[in-house]
Amino acid sequence: MIAIDANVFLEVILGQERKDECKEFLKKIQSGQVRAIISGFNISSIALVMRRKGSSMEDIGLFLRSLARYEGLWKYPPMFIDQVKAMELAALHKLDFDDALTLRCALATDCYILITLDADFDAVNAINVSTPGEFLKSLSLKKPDPQAAWGRVLDWQTSRTLPKEARQKAKGFKESLKMRPLR
Repeated sequence: MIAIDANVFLEVILGQERKDECKEFLKKIQSGQVRAIISGFNISSIALVMRRKGSSMEDIGLFLRSLARYEGLWKYPPMFIDQVKAMELAALHKLDFDDALTLRCALATDCYILITLDADFDAVNAINVSTPGEFLKSLSLKKPDPQAAWGRVLDWQTSRTLPKEARQKAKGFKESLKMRPLR
């Protein structure tokens, strides 16, 4: 799972310099090809920035409702303990509170990478940090693993592809799972 910083959405919403790479990245999440988490705090931050930049309440409502259509996006509501831990991370990594809370939410949800355009995260070693463009490049570099496809073999096929010893072990395990009558 990956975590997304608010600035990835804001880059698109505000039509800034790197909007195209952010838009392409967000499309992967919208379609469900990539799974990601964004914190409720970041969602609120996006809405606040939109309002400050002149967006109407209707536009902000449209944005918020659009998040529900992102198949690969989960929303994480930060708890009080996340805010406390964020203060510790802020001191440790010399981050401001909103960046530290973004980091804390990513760590709390076991994300392996944080997608951001914020250079303040460059010195953070608690999680991998990437831009949307770098992440997209890493996706295109990955070649399909033919061995992974074999992991999806059906039971009836497995019985023909496993060595005899392994088939007997599997059969014994299946037998042990059968329901036994109560006494």
